[in-house]
Amino acid sequence: MTTPALSSLVVSARTAVADRTVPFVVVGLTAALVAFGWLSGLPSIVLVAVSTLPLVIVFGYRVALVALSVVLVLRALVDDLGGQTITAGVAAAVIGLSVFVLVRAPGWPARVLAIALALFASAGAGAATYGAVATYGEAVRVLSLVAVAVITINAPGTVTFGRVTGVVQLVGIIPALVALLQFATGTGTASAGVLRSTGTLAQANSAAALFAVCTIVTFARLLAGGRHRARDAALLVVFLVVQVTTASVGGFLTVLVMMIVYLLVEAGRRMHRVVLGLLAVVVTVVAAINSQIGATRFSEFSGGTEDTSLGWRYQAWAKVLAAWHEHPVFGNGLGATTSGIILKSIPHNEYVRMLAEVGVVGLTVLSLLALWYAVAMLRRLLAGSPRSVCALGLAVLVGTMVNAIAANTMLYTVAFMTTVYVLSACWRIARETPPPDPVPQVEPALARAALR
Repeated sequence: MTTPALSSLVVSARTAVADRTVPFVVVGLTAALVAFGWLSGLPSIVLVAVSTLPLVIVFGYRVALVALSVVLVLRALVDDLGGQTITAGVAAAVIGLSVFVLVRAPGWPARVLAIALALFASAGAGAATYGAVATYGEAVRVLSLVAVAVITINAPGTVTFGRVTGVVQLVGIIPALVALLQFATGTGTASAGVLRSTGTLAQANSAAALFAVCTIVTFARLLAGGRHRARDAALLVVFLVVQVTTASVGGFLTVLVMMIVYLLVEAGRRMHRVVLGLLAVVVTVVAAINSQIGATRFSEFSGGTEDTSLGWRYQAWAKVLAAWHEHPVFGNGLGATTSGIILKSIPHNEYVRMLAEVGVVGLTVLSLLALWYAVAMLRRLLAGSPRSVCALGLAVLVGTMVNAIAANTMLYTVAFMTTVYVLSACWRIARETPPPDPVPQVEPALARAALR
């Protein structure tokens, strides 16, 4: 008969063997992969990446939030390098990081798997016509955006309003400073007679979309108060100025919409904040319109549509909609409009682009997701979640939807990754905030006795 002491000893021995076996197996497999890569002549950077596999497996889940913040900052710095290897590597890193989070997030693996299958099925449908590189590459890029949401919502750690907005400021500060330098030295990108700052991003409109998110989170921090008001005020001025230097009308309107929505949701009954916030909006509008860059850009939208960016958009949208008519239900497949076949450039309207790529079904799903998010945040607001958090989430959502009318919002990877991060973080904070304690009801008799 086995005694309890002997059984306990056996269990302890098995546990000890398992605890030692798993690390040895992981390290052994990693060493074998590194050796195979070295013999195959793979680049040193690949060997270094593979050698970090044990650390990623052990610590990936625990540091996923911090790692995501670092990736977002680095992604903004390398956007203008134009290397597909770097950008694809970042996307793969985010997806890989999300896998460690998914295995510990009940219910999420099935959802993400369904999304991945839908993305790659769409890419596969258009691969023969538009090229596998364009279609499957877009599927991976979109999956990396989903991975940002997975990590932000499910990774362990504390997610707070201050930390999230601080990360966004870190993402945008170096690109903003570079954009200021470009404006001061006249080294921006010339477009239609206007010198436009891009910062470290690949394109001025992409930079404007990122700076819009940075502006609204800084605006929210400033209204929320705190110990760093002077710093937030200075950063708000910086982000507003660089927004103007991008000469992006869409980016400028996005900032205005975000500010107005935030004020309407967050201010509540504090009318002095509404007045001060609206005054800041008015000052920003007047300053932008009367600047040389602003006057030149706005004149394109008030002087007719021929030979202007607005006129070009109308022509591009007509071509993309014609392609959508060929496959109206499920579209032509992810990446179809960016392959250079339907249109040499990209359409500058996400609703039109989504119709052409994923059809009515895909656009409907995205629209319902946005509607669900808005309703959910409003419900959380009424349930007692932090007003500033709900206001920020709704402001970013509405501003992004406005930006998508005349821009390639979801194709601006840095800006849209940051947007997904903010939306996901606001949802997580609102969801995790416990409801306020109910006010205890005093019995009428006890109340009368107390009055006596």
